[in-house]
Amino acid sequence: MIFRVNGRYHAIRDVCPHAGYSLADGQLDDTVITCPQHSSRFDVCTGEHVRDPSDYPIQIYKALEKDGDLFVEIPRQT
Repeated sequence: MIFRVNGRYHAIRDVCPHAGYSLADGQLDDTVITCPQHSSRFDVCTGEHVRDPSDYPIQIYKALEKDGDLFVEIPRQT
């Protein structure tokens, strides 16, 4: 998922680490997205979990805009 916050792009993996649900239908308030299933909250800029029940952060990815194109760096899985 990609968000534009304060003029910068941020990309996250669309999975809540608490129970594996999609965050796509979650509500974004400022920089915090709320999981629609169990209300865990995460900062989309840092990945930090800011409200339980999740004890884990969300996966974030580097996002870069260049010449009108958006690039997201997703690490290769080994």
